[in-house]
Amino acid sequence: MKKYIDLTKKEVDGMNKDGVVLVSVLSPIEAHGSHLPLKTDIAIAGEVLKRTVVALPDTQFLELPALCTGAQPLPVTGSVGVRYHTLKNILVDFGKDLHKSGFRKWILFDNHGGPAHMLAEADASKRLKRLGFELIIPFIDIMHGMNTHDPDIGLPADRDGSILDAHAGTNETSLYMAFNDSFDDKDYGKYSPEKTFAGNLIRLLGAKSIGSSLDWINDKEHPSYVGEPAKADAASGNVMFDYHVKKSVDAINGGCRHQTGFNWFVKCLLRIIG
Repeated sequence: MKKYIDLTKKEVDGMNKDGVVLVSVLSPIEAHGSHLPLKTDIAIAGEVLKRTVVALPDTQFLELPALCTGAQPLPVTGSVGVRYHTLKNILVDFGKDLHKSGFRKWILFDNHGGPAHMLAEADASKRLKRLGFELIIPFIDIMHGMNTHDPDIGLPADRDGSILDAHAGTNETSLYMAFNDSFDDKDYGKYSPEKTFAGNLIRLLGAKSIGSSLDWINDKEHPSYVGEPAKADAASGNVMFDYHVKKSVDAINGGCRHQTGFNWFVKCLLRIIG
């Protein structure tokens, strides 16, 4: 697979762009407990990209550099993020210039489930679609599948990355173990935040995942993860990667709906405060 930044202007101008699919990774630098590195989301998304490219040998892919940024990373030491509008504008501006160069489809591989982050991606995609450019983010639908316990995942509810295992717990630790043979961590027990008033209020407004996130970050003693990392194993990680790749292949073939699961009120709220 060729890299976009290795091309010359002459090569870009002379390229037959029909059928070319741009691919890249986007996720923020973010704390993932004390056991996973700050690059966790970036690394997992990169692995999904690699496996998806292998699954589609007849597709002509062109790789853009990774964008190590995103909205709403966990607000603790080590995390680095941007606002909703910043992320949306970056993606729209990139997409416009890629469209001017003659490209038509860009697949972003992601592994960050921040609500404002996913909404920024979905809103940027809608904006670019009106210009005739496809920005597709399979992880939005993947995250929706995780939160609704999609049976196609093939893992039980405590391992599928849903709300109570949403960050650096069994699911993400398993994913990391699946492509890091030497990594094995059994020192971290189960953590589930207590429900809070703020969390209950946002749940009443129809946003369960955001409510659980509020419960979590309002706990001043939280360990920077949710779930049970000690239960992680590489086999579960590979099952989860299979789901990521299946959904990514479907998205490339036109099956991506960008389901954030947020109602209109929550979307407005995220656009204001995200």
